[in-house]
Amino acid sequence: MSIVNSTILHDVQNLFSKVTTTDIRQLANDFSTDNKVSTLRDNPRELVVEFNIASKSIRLMQCFDIDLDEKKHFDKTRRYNDTEQRAHELSSEAPMAIEVQQFLMARIVWENGGNLRGVEPKQQTEIDVHYKKFSKDLENLRTEAQESFWLHSTRAERDALRDVASNGNDQINHIITVIKANWPRRWNDGRFDQDHFRHYLNDKIAAEQVWELAEADVFIVVDAKRRVVLANVEAAAQLLFGPDIVRELNRAIDMFSFFAPIPAPESKRHVVDRYIRLLHPYLDPAKATVAELPNAKMAVAHYGCWSKLGDPLGNHVFATSDRSLGGTRINHLPRNVFPQFCRSVFNKVGEVVRLLVKPLDPDFYETGRKICQNVHRDDRIETTDDEFMSLFVLGINAYTQRHRDTSDLRGGLVGLVTLGDYTGGNLCLPQLGAKVPYAPGACTVMRGDRMDHLVADYTGPRYFTDTTHHESVNRYFLRKLGTGMDPNLMPSAKVAANEVFNKIVPSSPPRERDEAADSEDEDPVSFPLETPCINDGHDSDDSDDPPWTNWELHEDRALDSSDSSSDS
Repeated sequence: MSIVNSTILHDVQNLFSKVTTTDIRQLANDFSTDNKVSTLRDNPRELVVEFNIASKSIRLMQCFDIDLDEKKHFDKTRRYNDTEQRAHELSSEAPMAIEVQQFLMARIVWENGGNLRGVEPKQQTEIDVHYKKFSKDLENLRTEAQESFWLHSTRAERDALRDVASNGNDQINHIITVIKANWPRRWNDGRFDQDHFRHYLNDKIAAEQVWELAEADVFIVVDAKRRVVLANVEAAAQLLFGPDIVRELNRAIDMFSFFAPIPAPESKRHVVDRYIRLLHPYLDPAKATVAELPNAKMAVAHYGCWSKLGDPLGNHVFATSDRSLGGTRINHLPRNVFPQFCRSVFNKVGEVVRLLVKPLDPDFYETGRKICQNVHRDDRIETTDDEFMSLFVLGINAYTQRHRDTSDLRGGLVGLVTLGDYTGGNLCLPQLGAKVPYAPGACTVMRGDRMDHLVADYTGPRYFTDTTHHESVNRYFLRKLGTGMDPNLMPSAKVAANEVFNKIVPSSPPRERDEAADSEDEDPVSFPLETPCINDGHDSDDSDDPPWTNWELHEDRALDSSDSSSDS
């Protein structure tokens, strides 16, 4: 590292250590190397200042209308409502009504032969193998209709479809009747019934025309009490290690993705992935040229530990299925190489994230270290002796719609590091009405369980890593300490949970599994944990006796946009 970079790094770290205790105007005056401080906004809602530390531009933002103690504050700010309203005005289109969905589904069936697989499906009351198979076909058909409506039709064509659907069509009415007879109730504006293609289109408009680009090299947002909400450092990896090491990280991830079995993003929750492949055919092995084939992959893998859906207290914390690296009985190379991959790639990623997390939220950092110390050795990812994150996510060319990391440690920080050789791909933060460049080498830490986030479309190979903790692993840690539950849980849940705690004999030393905690007794506290940031592994687990499938773990809630306004 050059002397110049070393000096800048020292000054940036010093700035981070004082962000939570010092007025941001004072910080700007103290750290500005050219004595030029710009106030971009100063009103009762927010204060935004900009200045320079040597060659690095710094933007600090304090949101007086956000308080991390109040979970819903992000969704109630005027800032958020104004940007959502502007995006809505630009799209100015109503949702796809159920009658339009049914009409377009029927028309697709008619154009492909005029029947639903040539069978009249049984009624919904007759739940059998036949109906379940038909239900899946119906779900795929509706997804095709939604994609066709929002992404392959012009606004004029969509308006015409709405009119035609309301008037009916004699040729396809009998198909519509079959569809209506088997229409699941959960599709009638249910909580988990989301039109992902409409959300994608609206967010694309907002990313291009509404959310403000914060182009500063360092962008930090704090709440009314100066607690960090978000921090982004462009070229953080280059600043810490230099460009040569960053190139080696890219090469290591690319090589690892060649021979290690990495699960593709699941179409059940990542329904837009098929459309992304249409936009970028080089990601589709069936369409890529010979030269493009090595990069024709979209994948997301989770390495570390968590518990299953329905086990919010972490009674049974276990290694993620991706950690087994599938098919290793035939090819032992991935399993043999993986420990070194963790000690090199994940180690370096952890150092970049530590650069931000340790000074910006030292309490969270220490909690993370203690969690890792108490996770069973077989279930954690070993990087260094100072591990502070128990779950690593590795993504290869994957796209994820707007979401929250609703199963991450409550109120904790998730660390994101993006790598590769791509253009575009801004990180968008709807509640802040902002987006950051998020170019290769950037690192962002944020309250991922509180804030919506998404990455805009990009061109070229892109890798990302997330470092975090599953909330259930935190609960497992709290139980081992004997400190009880999250104090924010409702009292009745806390009482019921403490009854479980009292049955546990705290006899296991750190890093040893608590056998009582692994019992299969039914948990008296029954509320689901949502999924992590993106894809949660894969259902096709190659182990001899997979404990749970991914569907049993998390169901279809990763992209639940209704939670984004009411709440991975």
